[in-house]
Amino acid sequence: MKGEEREKKRKYEREYYRTEQRQKYLKEYNEKLSTKKRKLEYERKESTKETRRKYAQKESSKKRRAKQARDKRKNKAYHSKLLKYGRKYRKNPKVKLRAKKYSQGYNSRPKTIRKRKEYLSNVEVKKKVKARKKSEGIKVPKGKLCEICKIKLAIEKHHPDYNKPLKVMFLCKECHSSLRREKI
Repeated sequence: MKGEEREKKRKYEREYYRTEQRQKYLKEYNEKLSTKKRKLEYERKESTKETRRKYAQKESSKKRRAKQARDKRKNKAYHSKLLKYGRKYRKNPKVKLRAKKYSQGYNSRPKTIRKRKEYLSNVEVKKKVKARKKSEGIKVPKGKLCEICKIKLAIEKHHPDYNKPLKVMFLCKECHSSLRREKI
């Protein structure tokens, strides 16, 4: 029993050390990138047409896309490890109990109760909630393009009018957030 606990503790410490090392590496990597970018920016501003042409070649879209894909793969692996660790942490009974106590205390505060009542008594919010419940059965079709930009795949639903809950627009994340920003 004690051996297993020791092994778990060692595993946790190793994982923690790895995440710290990864964060240091990312910080150094970002600093290097920023110095390179500043250097290139200075060259672009101060130099002649020839160096501007070199700058444009360096930052060609093909290379930029390849770099983004590499970074995405690295970050995805790193974040998946962090997520796994977080799931394990939250499954711990002690952590669950602590979180439950905290949320009970927070939710029983008069200020929180008042805010919740004000929010739920709002007519627009009630319409929004009803519209969302009615449209739960509507799924975003696979392969459907965004109705605004028609470039990216649609992954989110949007109600242009809450009085017509079954009339739903299928949008990509960027278009949906920009549309909501314009409304607010």
